[in-house]
Amino acid sequence: MPSQRISQPSASRADAIRPRGRARRLLGYTAIEVVLVLSIVGIVAATSFPKLRLTVNQTKARRGATVIGAMIEYAFAASQRTDQPVTITYNSSNGVMSVADRASGTVMRRLALKGGSEWAYQTVTVSPSAGVTVFPMGLASAALTVTVGSGGFTKTVSASRAGVVRVQ
Repeated sequence: MPSQRISQPSASRADAIRPRGRARRLLGYTAIEVVLVLSIVGIVAATSFPKLRLTVNQTKARRGATVIGAMIEYAFAASQRTDQPVTITYNSSNGVMSVADRASGTVMRRLALKGGSEWAYQTVTVSPSAGVTVFPMGLASAALTVTVGSGGFTKTVSASRAGVVRVQ
C-alpha cells in the first residue's frame, strides 16, 4: 500500500482563506464608528439624568409618605392593643419621628427622616409640633399633618383625630 503523505496547505491556499479587499474591511469597526456610537450614547445619557433624578425624588417622597402613614396607623393600633395611650412625636433636631408609650416613654417605633437616613428628606414639617397623643378608645388629641419634601417634590400625610390616614 502506498504511503499517503499529509501535506500542509500551501501559502496560496492560506491566502485563499483570508478575505481580501472590501471583505477584509468589513470584519471590524473603525475608530470613527466607535467614537460616533460612544458620543451618541453619552448624549442620550446626559439628557436622561435630570429626568431620572426627578423620578427618584418623586418616588422617595411617595414611598416615605406611605411609610409615615403606616407608622401613624401603627400608633392607633398599638394604643388599642396595649390599652395604653401612645404619643407620636417628631424631634426636629435629629429628624426622628417616634411612637412611644405615654406613661413609660418606651419607644415602640422610630423612623429617621433626615440626615443619614434612608429617606434623607430636605424638608420635614409636622403639625402640631408638640406631638399627638393617641388614646386607646381610638381618638387622638389632635389631627396630625406631616409634610415631607425632596428635590422640590412634596407629599403630605394627614391623620384625623379618628385615625383616618390620607397620603396626598
